[in-house]
Amino acid sequence: MSKISLAFRSFFALLFGDELPADIVTELGLTRKVVEKRPPLCVSPMAPCNSSAFSSAMGRLLDFLQEDIAPYSMNRSVRRRAACMVLAAKR
Repeated sequence: MSKISLAFRSFFALLFGDELPADIVTELGLTRKVVEKRPPLCVSPMAPCNSSAFSSAMGRLLDFLQEDIAPYSMNRSVRRRAACMVLAAKR
């Protein structure tokens, strides 16, 4: 099998699956390694190791939600552009 076809097959096998097919593993001369899965360190989102990250994210969300949106209003510019387009269409 050519190298480019091996590369594409390997890429898409890993993209859409968890592991390489056996024929690709043997053709490339690779060996499978058994890895033990560890339990996650923090089980709940409110666990102590995530509390500072969680509170920081909530603080940023509250700041964003309380921000005044009046300076970002584009009503005036949208109306001007629409008026220009109407005038241009009448010419």
